[in-house]
Order: sequence, then C-alpha cells, then structure tokens
Amino acid sequence: MVDARYQGREYGQRAVGLRCEYVRTRRGANELLASHVLGVAGPGRLYQKPGFTYTGDEEDGELDMRLGL
Repeated sequence: MVDARYQGREYGQRAVGLRCEYVRTRRGANELLASHVLGVAGPGRLYQKPGFTYTGDEEDGELDMRLGL
C-alpha cells in the first residue's frame, strides 16, 4: 500500500515490477498471483500494467489475478 500523499509517483508500479523480477530470477517462479478487493481506488489497473490478468476466480471478496513470468 502506498500512502495517499505519495500516490501518482509510480512507487506502487515500481514495487510491483521489483517483486515480479525477484520471484522470477531469485525464486525461479513461472507465475505470480495477486488479489484485490474491487473498488474505485483498487489496485486492479496497477496490476494490469505489467500484464496481470483476471483469472475469473474470487475468494473472500477478492478478485484473483495471474501473471505468467
């Protein structure tokens, strides 16, 4: 989560990118999963920018997303 005072400065986008790179290169993963609660200020678009797509699954009110690495 990025504090509202610092949103719009691409900190969240950079953090997602670093996490993707880490699990791909250091952990040997071939996919990364994320989930979020649907809302006006939800992070769905943030996750879609690097290529996450919705899986169609929902658990405990959170929409699941997947990124192939």
